[in-house]
Amino acid sequence: MTDIGWKHGNNIDGNGMRVKCKYFSKTVSGGVFRFKRHLVGTRKDSESYATFPDEIKLLMMKIVAEKEIE
Repeated sequence: MTDIGWKHGNNIDGNGMRVKCKYFSKTVSGGVFRFKRHLVGTRKDSESYATFPDEIKLLMMKIVAEKEIE
């Protein structure tokens, strides 16, 4: 799995559909893209945390925004 999201979460099931955040104890269902939304804190389907490193949040925001434009 080469997606940058895997640097910040662990694959729970081995199929990439459940990801456990390395920063918080939250497990996100729906794959690595939805997990990146968790890191960003988009209102669509996830939440973010105030203590999350800004540089990682900004990187994930850029990735999510680029994907939504496609």
